Amino acid sequence: MGQSNQQRAVIQERRRQVATLYLRRERKGRIALAMGVDPNTIASDIRWLEAQWRQELLTDPVAVKAKELAEMDDMEREAVDRGLGYFTMGKETKGEEPEPIWIRGDGHWWDRRLAIKKRRAEMLGFDAPQRKEVSGKDGGPVRMSFSELLDLVPKGDDGGPK
Repeated sequence: MGQSNQQRAVIQERRRQVATLYLRRERKGRIALAMGVDPNTIASDIRWLEAQWRQELLTDPVAVKAKELAEMDDMEREAVDRGLGYFTMGKETKGEEPEPIWIRGDGHWWDRRLAIKKRRAEMLGFDAPQRKEVSGKDGGPVRMSFSELLDLVPKGDDGGPK
């Protein structure tokens, strides 16, 4: 018996959430706990997602690149949040509302952010190697006499080459 449209939509939304958490490197058990589902369901969803991603890699490398860039955006945001600090909710005590707690940031967020930016630039080809040529007049060879070449060599205190 096939799934109803509503069941398919629920599964699709769950897999979208699983993909987001999985790409953030959350453990399968923590994903299952956070979503309130059986760990085997999460494992099954991850197998399905990985099969989809493998197929995408073969058929649409541009989509894979876009997904990687989106993941880097999330990582960069998280690095900044963790670096600058953030609020989290404390534990409830005897029926009282939990108090927000400020978590001080770490000092390494800038290095992580630069590493992410460097990787993004590599993926997008911003740092592609450039060919540089030195040429003479009208693109021809550089013409220089031996004495002109010697004049370019740094001289020591005794007048000879260093």
